[in-house]
Amino acid sequence: MKHEVTERLSVAGRVQGVGFRPSVCRMAKELKLTGTVQNLGGEVEIYITGTREKIDAFLCGLKQMERPALVECVKREERPLTPFSAFTSIPSRESENKILAPADISVCSACLKEMKTQGNRRCHYPYISCTACGPRYTVLKKLPYDRENTAFDAYPLCDKCYEEYRDMNNRRCHGETIACHDCGPRLLAKMRGSLSAGPWSQEELLQSAKDLLFHGEIIMVKSVGGYNLVCRGDRDDAVQRLRVLKQRRDKPFALLVATVGEAEKLCHISREEKELLESPQKPIVLLKRRKKSMPLISPAVTELTESLGVFLPPFGLYALLAEIKIPLVVTSCNFTGEPIIYKQADAFAFYESHESISALFYDEREILRPADDSVTRIAAGAVQILRRTRGYMPEPVAVEKKGMRVLALGGEVEPSFALSVNNLIYSAQVPSDLTLEKSSAFYRRLVADWEELLHISPDILVCDLHPCYTTAEESRKLAKKLDVPVLEVQHHHGHALSVMAEHHLDGKCLAVIFDGTGFGTDGTVWGGEFLLCEDRSFIRVGAVKPISMISSDESVRQAWKSLLCHLVHSGIPSDDKRAAVVKAAVAGGLNTVKSSSMGRLFDAVSAALGLADYNTYQGRCAMLLENQAALAKRERKIPTELSFNEEVVETENGSVTFFDPAPLWEKVTGEDKAAAALGFHEAVIRIVERMSEKTGVETVILSGGCFANRLLLEGCVEALKGKGHAVYWNQALPPGDGGLAFGQAWYGMNTANERKSYVCSISGACGNH
Repeated sequence: MKHEVTERLSVAGRVQGVGFRPSVCRMAKELKLTGTVQNLGGEVEIYITGTREKIDAFLCGLKQMERPALVECVKREERPLTPFSAFTSIPSRESENKILAPADISVCSACLKEMKTQGNRRCHYPYISCTACGPRYTVLKKLPYDRENTAFDAYPLCDKCYEEYRDMNNRRCHGETIACHDCGPRLLAKMRGSLSAGPWSQEELLQSAKDLLFHGEIIMVKSVGGYNLVCRGDRDDAVQRLRVLKQRRDKPFALLVATVGEAEKLCHISREEKELLESPQKPIVLLKRRKKSMPLISPAVTELTESLGVFLPPFGLYALLAEIKIPLVVTSCNFTGEPIIYKQADAFAFYESHESISALFYDEREILRPADDSVTRIAAGAVQILRRTRGYMPEPVAVEKKGMRVLALGGEVEPSFALSVNNLIYSAQVPSDLTLEKSSAFYRRLVADWEELLHISPDILVCDLHPCYTTAEESRKLAKKLDVPVLEVQHHHGHALSVMAEHHLDGKCLAVIFDGTGFGTDGTVWGGEFLLCEDRSFIRVGAVKPISMISSDESVRQAWKSLLCHLVHSGIPSDDKRAAVVKAAVAGGLNTVKSSSMGRLFDAVSAALGLADYNTYQGRCAMLLENQAALAKRERKIPTELSFNEEVVETENGSVTFFDPAPLWEKVTGEDKAAAALGFHEAVIRIVERMSEKTGVETVILSGGCFANRLLLEGCVEALKGKGHAVYWNQALPPGDGGLAFGQAWYGMNTANERKSYVCSISGACGNH
């Protein structure tokens, strides 16, 4: 008989709420190993007895386990030989050190197959799930993740489902949200006019929803993390009515399609993009449009000709609706600036007050917290998350070192927050406008909800340096209430730290941070920054040359005003009738600030080329500029030669290189808009190359909202790697303010309990820059 040993395995990764324990039991029994498996906070603990050869084979099986499980690390240690009678799963217990609340997982292929198989007892059941898929985060009351701690405790299992739940060999074993027609949530509806008569069977309701969509109506649907508005995406009248209903004039909509094959009719899809579309998160994926896709969807879906947001059904009901084989516009149901509607009473009120919605399809399952659809893409060969919500929240991102318990409250424009414990940072995005009281109140409730759910009471708070941000004010109030210190982190430094934390960077880095606005340490508005970062400190070594810009909420949206400010700075006359007023305001310093914003420079170039002169949604002008540059690349156009002037200014902290965009304006008004747009992108890439050469730093970081621009990101990565640099950018977290709290949290984790102060003047700081 071969020598047996007992080992303790500590397994980290996505190993809870994904059917990991039943899979471990099946694998151990196949190898004739004995022992136990137990959820232990954010990890799984396994005690296993058998020969070393079989334990080695068991470990190989763990690391090759199918999605959505993901084993990131296994710690292995030998223990005294312990005989076990069998291999069993034992009840979960919590750990103060490792906490993992699982994210929602989209419906899996096995469940989809069952749902579409005639005769299967879950055929056409819209809320089908198994151990490997289904809602988690949005229905979780408290940890550990067991059925009695979820909203599904309101749905006792029928005998057949209970038998599956208890059977270790069944793929629904320990599936905490499993259900069927007999014991789970049921599809319900509110309809108007003659359609309101009932009762309706489940099949009749499904067919009614499909018929309404097919005939161009708008319907309201309860999804996993909130309520959506849905219409067919190939009819102008339907999409335009949806835009009126949403008060969303221009912002692109995403399209839901049934299969990757349907998506390929609209877009070019690489192997990596296919994997992302089919991943357990089922996020919206930004793809390159096919030219022949133009007739297949309404031009009202998006004004962008080169890209399109597409996603596959994240749960059963959407898979059934998508059977009509028409791309569907699916968008969050909410009032402008407010979070997605997720409570039933609010959904009913919205439906009743909007006659253009033909029907509301819902179920009685309680959504405990909302989650919008995530937005992702493949950029520079890697997955990049642009909005980290459904499917990703609240899973943490591990950083290299353990630190203090921190609550970081992010910035203002793209609300986010982050909580940390040990070496884990839990990051949340809250798509909304914090200047609205309802949104601000929801933000505060969600922060408190996460603190309770994750059992994290912060030792320290971190916020943006801007003294008048809503989140900064909230930090000060909370700090006083909790009697803990507050740290302030300069906005662009926070962006740099988010990349350093994600990629475990140590040592000197050149951080290239391009965005719209951030309060600088000198009291001016920053936004086109080159920062030399080391550890938790930074020195500003370069920037777009600051110019006087008119500052107000509306001015930030007015790209034409940004252009006129740049023309005034450059001494170039304009025949715009508004130019004289802008020139007088700049000359008199009337409501102006000094700004080095790269984001507003993108806006100005977009306005100069006649692409757009007003941001009806965040980033619109810059997106249209990128769209034209992408068109130029696709058509192999020669880019217009554009450049910045370079000047060096000596300061008490050393020399700072400023890049003046004044030379741009003589050429960006040319007839070939696409060539000029591409030329501008290449000019920006060249100043990034130039600063990397000047500093001689090997490691370069790219972050800030401007790096949501795929062309800019990929161009910088290619150019810098070609010069031998190691290049890092946000991938697991968004590059914009949605990832800012993550960097702030990392700063706080590694900082002593003392207030960090920056030398600056806050005169005029409370203008919205």
